[in-house]
Amino acid sequence: MKPPLDPILIHITPDFGIHWYGILIVSGVMLGTVYAAWRAKQDGEDPDHVWNGLIIAIILGIIGSRLYHVFSEPEGGMVGWSYYRQHPIEILYIWHGGLGIYGAIAGGVLGAVIYARRNNLRPLQWLDYGAPGLALGQAIPKAARDGLAKPIVPHWMYWLIAWKRWNQDAKGYGAKKLLKRQPYLAKAR
Repeated sequence: MKPPLDPILIHITPDFGIHWYGILIVSGVMLGTVYAAWRAKQDGEDPDHVWNGLIIAIILGIIGSRLYHVFSEPEGGMVGWSYYRQHPIEILYIWHGGLGIYGAIAGGVLGAVIYARRNNLRPLQWLDYGAPGLALGQAIPKAARDGLAKPIVPHWMYWLIAWKRWNQDAKGYGAKKLLKRQPYLAKAR
């Protein structure tokens, strides 16, 4: 069954375009960053550090995400290190898919720590500002993707279904629990 929407919002070339999921990821990252900057400002810190650190965190997050995909060996014979070892140029083809959230988190955390140390900031304090935003940033594309995965209703209802499904799920794919703990995380510092 095909999804009701073309997964590519804008086709730039036949093989390249702007994907809906990419828009959702960027939206989640931006919303999470707004939250982190707000938390920093609440503590009397300069919120510009959040925005400046975001640049290196995104770059290292993308690199870490791709490396996680390249070096992992998923079950079911999907692409992994055994494939990329034979086709090394395809490691660069991120537009063909293959980004892992674990590598993105590790790379982003590394980027935030590097930025904090270079600017004489306390890395754990700044990672603490970003932790609840990370959950928020992951929840948006995850909820929308899971809601769009099963096309059984008209297009306009997908966002509502995505939200309702995510909201009713006891686990919330991990993100919901983190979002519920958000006030406690902010006050625990």
